[in-house]
Amino acid sequence: MVIQWSVTRSWGKNYILIAGDTSVEVLERLESEVHAHNPDHLAWHILIAPHHCSRRSIGRVWNGGCIDEEFEESAGALASLGEQRGDGYVVASSRRVIRGGNTPPSYHAKLRYLRILAAGGEVTDAVRARFRCTGGNATSDKPAHVVFNLNATGPSLAATTAPATVGLGGGGASVGGGGGYG
Repeated sequence: MVIQWSVTRSWGKNYILIAGDTSVEVLERLESEVHAHNPDHLAWHILIAPHHCSRRSIGRVWNGGCIDEEFEESAGALASLGEQRGDGYVVASSRRVIRGGNTPPSYHAKLRYLRILAAGGEVTDAVRARFRCTGGNATSDKPAHVVFNLNATGPSLAATTAPATVGLGGGGASVGGGGGYG
């Protein structure tokens, strides 16, 4: 399921696109049936990356997908996710994304989302700062809430703190565990 929320603040709107566990096939169908006719229906300032930042939402993987040659991006899926407004943010509900790490999250998918955030420009540190993970950042695996202030001119990051640990018998983080495939 893909849901777009719009939050009106004064005279401006903030769009939040939540892509859940959406597959590449669903995103391709949204491209042809929705995006091609009305791109604003998939507009976002904040995109919750599909399936914990998995490659399988933005393309097809075959033979296990262990090497880049076993992955093919889907132009349709990427087009349906490409309606960024302003200086958008992508949030992955996953542990931090690292090259060679377990998937999801996928390092390849993160690179693709960074290119979307760069809007055809260079992927700079400022662009990288707009890709956030609930289960860690560029240097730490410590989970953290990702909180936004929604303003008339679009969202901005709010100050955050680490979430409380939730424990049932052994404890565990309250955010960012990630899923089971890449």
